[in-house]
Amino acid sequence: MSASPLKVLIRTPLLLNEYSGYGKDGCGIARALARWGCDVYLEPSYVSPPLTKDIAELLTKHLKAPFDLLIQHSDPDSIDVSKTAAQCSNVRVGWSMWEVSKPLPLANRSSSFARRLAPFDLFLMYDQVALDAWKPYGPKNQAWGVLQGGYEADEWKNFSDRDWFGERWQFAMHGQLHARKNVYCSIQAFNELKHEHKEFDSARLALHTTIGDPLVVFGNLIPGMKVWHEVWEKPVLEDFYHAAHVLLAPSRGEGKNLPALEMLSTGGSVAATNWGGHRGWINPEYAYPLDYTLTPTDARYPDQAHDAKVSVQTMKDFMWFSFNNRAEVKRKAELAASVIPAMMDWSVVIENFFRRVRDLVPGKGEILYNKAQQVRRE
Repeated sequence: MSASPLKVLIRTPLLLNEYSGYGKDGCGIARALARWGCDVYLEPSYVSPPLTKDIAELLTKHLKAPFDLLIQHSDPDSIDVSKTAAQCSNVRVGWSMWEVSKPLPLANRSSSFARRLAPFDLFLMYDQVALDAWKPYGPKNQAWGVLQGGYEADEWKNFSDRDWFGERWQFAMHGQLHARKNVYCSIQAFNELKHEHKEFDSARLALHTTIGDPLVVFGNLIPGMKVWHEVWEKPVLEDFYHAAHVLLAPSRGEGKNLPALEMLSTGGSVAATNWGGHRGWINPEYAYPLDYTLTPTDARYPDQAHDAKVSVQTMKDFMWFSFNNRAEVKRKAELAASVIPAMMDWSVVIENFFRRVRDLVPGKGEILYNKAQQVRRE
């Protein structure tokens, strides 16, 4: 006798471009649950085309309550569920991320948080920094947990055996290269090394950004550095990753950092700030955690929220080390290409999701877990 469908309602933004981590992860959650065997329904807060065919088809389904599970995946400021949606869903899970140590400003960002979280059985944050930032403002009896979102590992399994010992050595950054990405740390470190070491002339720094920024000017001024300010299709981005040896990610805060996971999957290396969402996957066995200091996120609130700052000197030390120790970088990168997909693919994340619900929502969570396992087997 087959199990009844496990019906899941997902409330999330839906978009697959470079402008929203929530949008991409919302699509990833829906796709992974559908592959699991769940009967998935979408109630998007925002939709931006183009969407993949499987996600678009889910949007054609009428919402048919009741649901075994409701997932709301969005930023903490917009987490909210109607009384009707809460009543027609047996288990309700909020899932979010945050990049600094507290919400800012506290008076505005957190005042309604406890009320909005009250209907949820469980609230998950991508990392411990994010959980610690928001937990003090949630309901006193709220169940909390840490679970980081995943990525589509199969889309980046085209492992590239780079030329690790040729003359050219290329660093890269990719994404919305704004202040939080700390991009000028990489630029300044690269520029100083160019002036200090003649042999560093063969090093390159490639920056791809999807937002307007004075970076374009810097790209014309610093030898060996090039900036692309345009939107790329996936094959172009693949070529960009494969042309680089190391992706630099000195971010002041991250929920996860999708480009870093993609780069590691292609057989390249990553150096990333050892804080926040990066700590969900980074390990010195197969990547390069960067030291940091905590500094105020906003000068107007120096005693409230902090994030991580990688110094120019720390970045210089790493860039110079990697330039001169290519065999080690290559060895770590090859290990990462097998470890990261096995650890961070959405299929693994969703399996861990059902375990978290089982362990943190007594009674209802265990029933949901058992039903999910039966659906998966069939």
